[in-house]
Amino acid sequence: MPVRWDDKGSPVAAAISTEGKDEYYIDNDHKGLELLDLLQEEVQATGLVREIRNKKVMTVVVYR
Repeated sequence: MPVRWDDKGSPVAAAISTEGKDEYYIDNDHKGLELLDLLQEEVQATGLVREIRNKKVMTVVVYR
């Protein structure tokens, strides 16, 4: 799901919402930017999760 937009209204950052309603903000690295093309799609992602300012942030290693 999109979490931040540019001046033109295009999404520039995303998060993954789990079935349990947890949200993981996605790093805007190469894999994270690829996920912007899959907004509102069901994906499975694996990666490194850390907490920044009380938010879970994931660096995606693999997704499908």
